[in-house]
Amino acid sequence: MANKQAHEIIVVYFKDGIDYKEQLETMKQIGINSSKTEGFVSREIFYAEPDNRWVDYFIWRDMAAADESIENSKKIPGADELFAKIDQEKSVWSRYYKVSDK
Repeated sequence: MANKQAHEIIVVYFKDGIDYKEQLETMKQIGINSSKTEGFVSREIFYAEPDNRWVDYFIWRDMAAADESIENSKKIPGADELFAKIDQEKSVWSRYYKVSDK
């Protein structure tokens, strides 16, 4: 499956006290280098208001490109401050291969 597209789904929760506008800007900034990563296909961001939950959905050419994106995200100016806003204990990072359309 190494040559199949990788689907990365990240469920993100922010720490208390960070309002919607700051959360949205943080989500945008965290993914700023994504489109520059070789193998980037697409990215969509979703928001669920009742529990302030975000879903960051990426499609990568393959898992190697998804791995490279992690390194690129660390190069964002102010990366430590951006990631410090995220509740790491609640958030979930996961990757998948698509196996069926039905």
